[in-house]
Amino acid sequence: MSKLIRQTNLRDNGQGMKRDIGGCRRPLMAALESMVVYELGYGGSVTDLSETKVVVETVVLGCKDATIFEGSREEMELIVRVAACHAVIMGDETSRGAIIERVADFLGTLPSDVGGSPLYISLMAPFLIGGPSTSAALLLGLGITDPVVINTLMPISLKDLMAAVQLHKETDIPLPEIVREMGLAKG
Repeated sequence: MSKLIRQTNLRDNGQGMKRDIGGCRRPLMAALESMVVYELGYGGSVTDLSETKVVVETVVLGCKDATIFEGSREEMELIVRVAACHAVIMGDETSRGAIIERVADFLGTLPSDVGGSPLYISLMAPFLIGGPSTSAALLLGLGITDPVVINTLMPISLKDLMAAVQLHKETDIPLPEIVREMGLAKG
């Protein structure tokens, strides 16, 4: 029987009142993808964490959303591990500094009329910072701790990495091998 995670989405109206903007029950990997790609990947922060519940707050285009993932301890194990790793990475000054340095390097490769634009930076920073930290959290949550493997897999887009993770979970083929076969690894 597949694990179903309850996902609830709330939106803050700016006056402290939250309204339900939808909820559903999702299979584990779909809920994990939602958290990884669309919440943490968009610069979200883990604001509540227990063995059966994870709350991620995300601010996109001026709207503050809270997404709640809930299930039994067994159902939530992987989601909680990834969320916990993300919270540690984002709470650690050294990790956050390294991620921001990578983002600054990326912005430096853009034409000066785009990369240096304060509007561009303010709109894109959550996405650019969210991607690498979320990739690292996902990999650590899966039990991958080899720095060489993590550094090889971190540049892959979150959607592609999640597709590889899903295939890995379904087949038990090592994740680096899947990524190599999918042509996602650089070098």
